[in-house]
Amino acid sequence: MIDEYFYEVSAQLSDIEKSNFISYSQHHGLLTNLIDITRSALVALYFSCCDNFENTGYIHIFKKNNFIKFSDEISGRKIQYFYNDLIEQNESKVMFYNKLLEFYKNNRKGFIISLSNNLNMIKVLLKKSKHNVYTSEIIKSVDWYDKGIKEGYIMDRPNELNQRLLQVFLNDKNEELNMWRDIFIQLSKLTNYSFELKVQKLEDYVMIYLTTFIYLLIQKYSNNIYEVPDFPMILYYPNINFDRMTLQSGRFIYQNILYSPLNILNRQEKRDYIQKIIPDISIEIENKKEIVKDLDLLGINRKKLFNDPDNIAKYVYKKSEVRKSKYELLEDFYIEEV
Repeated sequence: MIDEYFYEVSAQLSDIEKSNFISYSQHHGLLTNLIDITRSALVALYFSCCDNFENTGYIHIFKKNNFIKFSDEISGRKIQYFYNDLIEQNESKVMFYNKLLEFYKNNRKGFIISLSNNLNMIKVLLKKSKHNVYTSEIIKSVDWYDKGIKEGYIMDRPNELNQRLLQVFLNDKNEELNMWRDIFIQLSKLTNYSFELKVQKLEDYVMIYLTTFIYLLIQKYSNNIYEVPDFPMILYYPNINFDRMTLQSGRFIYQNILYSPLNILNRQEKRDYIQKIIPDISIEIENKKEIVKDLDLLGINRKKLFNDPDNIAKYVYKKSEVRKSKYELLEDFYIEEV
């Protein structure tokens, strides 16, 4: 859909609009995998209350340190197939590796839990697969590494733990995990890091996390597993600020999607896997109509947040309807009194 839209409008776009085409598409109403969010609590409150007054509204709150932040590192339409790009051999791995390091430093505890989950999923896969002489050794190593993660001593002795795990997975004779080993090698080339050397830095086991995730992603891609482990959410800052984004203090969550090769080939956008976006806090809103009235008094309304002729017209029309309704009620009151 995005490619088709680009084909139709690209001749009219500036270079900066082309380089931010996914956010441009979202801005003009096309369905994308960007989720609108805001840094303003009042703006969030408005959008949770502005329509469907009879239904309960919700405000979803996310902790900032749970996101990996991207801006112009991802441009154009490339962001559409981000999970698929991780599987392929391209420069996105280098860029993403650096972002994971940054995320890890800000969110070490959550990162370690994710790594532990990855390893346990892989252990389940191995137990279901055809056993060979190395399978039990691999499972034992995963258990040992996972124990170190949970008990916290991976922080104190990362070199020994990483080296032991890497030695098992880099074993040439281990045919079951050749694909995993190939991923290690490709990541090594792309990041100028050699896994043949001893692990020297604590952050290097971030590479193990990325590799285990890609391994599981490939298993999902091949329909060998039903679920993909949770991945850090991506906060996307386009390098162009549309007026509406400025007025609404807007940002985007980029929701990762994995497409099957058949669907990409046939230009179908069937989603084989969609990343779960789970808020840290959700607040239930019930008295929506009254809240919208109060927000209008504070200047938070459709006219202010959209500021285009169509939405200003809708705002003016709505206000006139409210005034008319109040006048009719007042008129009825005086008639009854008389």
